Amino acid sequence: MNSSRERNLIEKAFGINKPKVKLSRNGKLLIDEHGNVRSNYDNPEVRAKIESQISMQAKMHSLLPAYEDN
Repeated sequence: MNSSRERNLIEKAFGINKPKVKLSRNGKLLIDEHGNVRSNYDNPEVRAKIESQISMQAKMHSLLPAYEDN
């Protein structure tokens, strides 16, 4: 039996509903059936930008003075 077919049968049997997601025209965003928008991390361009932002935030955080509770 096909694994995707098996997965579909299991999902139907247990009432598992995966949200339907649409890809934006440029492939950078995912939009679910409720209108929620998130980044498409599977897109290499998006992934690189997110990782760059995380790296920059970490560098900025390391430059902040450390505060100690007295």
